[in-house]
Amino acid sequence: MSGAVSAKIASALVLLRDAPSSALFARPAFGGAEATDPAPLQPDVPRPDLFRDIDVMPSHRLIFHGQLVDGGPVWPQGSTSAAMRHYRDDRDVANPAAFAGHAVRHIRQPCIWGGYAARHFGHLVGEHATRLPAALHHRPQDPVLFAVRPEWVARHLSRLVLPQVFFDVMQWMGVPPDRVRFVVQPLRMAELYASGQAEWLDQSTPPNWYLDLLDANPRRQLLPALDDRMVFVTRSGLLAKGAGGNAGERALAAALRRFGVTILDPGTARLDRQLALYSSARELIFSEGSALHGRQLLGRLPQRITVLRRRPDRDMARDMLRPRCVQLDYVAATRSQIIPRDRNGAGLDAFAISFYDVPGLFAAFADIGIPLASQWDAAEYDRAVAQDAADWIAALARVRPAADIARTLATGAAAFTQEGLAHLLP
Repeated sequence: MSGAVSAKIASALVLLRDAPSSALFARPAFGGAEATDPAPLQPDVPRPDLFRDIDVMPSHRLIFHGQLVDGGPVWPQGSTSAAMRHYRDDRDVANPAAFAGHAVRHIRQPCIWGGYAARHFGHLVGEHATRLPAALHHRPQDPVLFAVRPEWVARHLSRLVLPQVFFDVMQWMGVPPDRVRFVVQPLRMAELYASGQAEWLDQSTPPNWYLDLLDANPRRQLLPALDDRMVFVTRSGLLAKGAGGNAGERALAAALRRFGVTILDPGTARLDRQLALYSSARELIFSEGSALHGRQLLGRLPQRITVLRRRPDRDMARDMLRPRCVQLDYVAATRSQIIPRDRNGAGLDAFAISFYDVPGLFAAFADIGIPLASQWDAAEYDRAVAQDAADWIAALARVRPAADIARTLATGAAAFTQEGLAHLLP
């Protein structure tokens, strides 16, 4: 780290005294004090590995397509610890050792390594926070140390932009804001405890001990028992933000609401509300997206989970969800998709717009027990599709600088025409 940056950094570990402190799982909201007592130790939960006198470096660049950072512990050479690996699809995708540097602060307090403080909810829950339950089971009072994006290091966290849900996830796992730490300066840790990922993206099967810990999470006792037995988790509105989604989904949500189905928008609902609905539902229906990973915060439940695919042949989070429910189904819910293209013609798959196969949608919900066709408003759906497609095009131009709008519309012309949207083409 440059001297200019070092001069701005007042401390090696930043305590979140000024960060938003979630009260989502405070005792007054959900029940008695006994509900937050620590869970008893379970003999099959692996202990975290202990690294003594280990250097921990702040991040100075993004890696792996901008989804990870290079900061973190300088792992000892020759170590075979799972804690030093970061897996995606069963392969180690991150440098196993952070770049070496000169530690400027020695920290004697034992800490747990938490990985990268990802802003993206799905990545936070699906690949980073899965390190924590085992370590916290054995070290429930230790602070948890996170790497942050390089620009936050350079600004001494003065403009730290982490969503509230980051702190809510930490609270759910038993880490209040005053035990969250960020690395902004080279450190020498006297004792650093670290566990490997219990789950990772895109597919991994959680071990039984991990599900046992999630089942035993005392904060689950604080969730209210709700009467909502059928819940649809929507992505409606994300196309207008330049994200991927299904055109016309708000018309689907409106039709389901007429059957008494609870509609959950995880982009606006508090985490406690989401988890309470997931815990109470016997039929849980997801529009495929990162919200699926929210279900990973809970263990086993007697429910059926149905996922409406927006990307063909994509069984997102399949191996993680299967042992958590009694039935898991993926439905081919779309008939066409338009993938944004960059100036080189490469696809930006995550930001694609998809169009429902409406007869297939009717069949899928009939299998769940909902005669969707009887409450379907075709005109409402057509208006919603047209509005979503127009909003998506505008949002790509506004917030996705890598997208080549002219190339995207040219490659998607046939699909737009099939959907009755030729008027949106240049």
